[in-house]
Amino acid sequence: MNKYSWPLTFVTLMCAYNAGVVWLAQVSGYPLWTHVGRGEFARFYAAWSSGTWSMIFMPLLLTLAGTVTVLLLRPQAVPVWALWLGLALQLSVVLLTVLWWSPSASSIVTPDGRLNLAAYARLMHSHWLRVAMVTVYAALACRMLTRNLWPQQHGSLQTSQRVLLGAVAFGFYGVGQIWLAQSLCYRLWPLVGKATFFAYQTAWWHSIWFVIFVPSGLAFFAALALPWLRPPSVNISLLWTGLGVQVLLYVLTAIWWGPLMSRMSTPEQGLSPDNYHLLMTTHWLRVAIVTAYGLVALWTLVQSADPSRAPSHASADAVISRQLDR
Repeated sequence: MNKYSWPLTFVTLMCAYNAGVVWLAQVSGYPLWTHVGRGEFARFYAAWSSGTWSMIFMPLLLTLAGTVTVLLLRPQAVPVWALWLGLALQLSVVLLTVLWWSPSASSIVTPDGRLNLAAYARLMHSHWLRVAMVTVYAALACRMLTRNLWPQQHGSLQTSQRVLLGAVAFGFYGVGQIWLAQSLCYRLWPLVGKATFFAYQTAWWHSIWFVIFVPSGLAFFAALALPWLRPPSVNISLLWTGLGVQVLLYVLTAIWWGPLMSRMSTPEQGLSPDNYHLLMTTHWLRVAIVTAYGLVALWTLVQSADPSRAPSHASADAVISRQLDR
């Protein structure tokens, strides 16, 4: 990897992370606010607001810093217009969050502590703009990274390289979602209210089918395909490790976290304190597994971009000659 690769890789990973976070917030976070108990909403929203600064806003600032760094470095293989467009998108997201969305969210809670439906509707509609800008920049960052890593391809990437890039992008998309779920979404569950929690959890379950299951399924199929495609320069054991991590994730979800979620609440009793405690203590393992896969996918990308690891034609011919001599 050249001197431009690491800052471009950082920006790409942060963009994928941010995409996972904003999509989960938009599809499985904000829409569930109507299921929070009326008397509990003020406390619920205060906890949500305090958590979003570390889980949403700080990663956006880190991405902006990385974007400025890449623009100053001016990678030769990346068009200048792409660098400026990336800065415009990321700067717009940060400024609109500070100057528009955060101030307007202050009216979400009514004086008597309930959800302001009019302000809530405006927030829901306007936040799709943030989702769109973050998603477009994530796609642009992936494109800029491939132009820098494999400049000789000129837009015609090998299938293995496309799948590997997908594994990295969806891997870190999942990292953003799993950390948001563990550090913020699940922590708010005790604040939802006993009478409304069963409806809240049911809405959560239905909302994550598209925003979590589809991208995580794509990450799994990418991990499944890579050992057979084997990108150039990549150690095969690393590809099998990535697939093993994915299989472990799905097996443990099927035999432990899935059944545990089904016992999390009832219409009569609401949230089960014992099962909730069990979830919060054991789900860190799932966070670690998802994060581990993102790191494995990243290291695979690093290996694939190292031309010194690829065997030369001469060395390959020598190996074949020795085998024939035997």
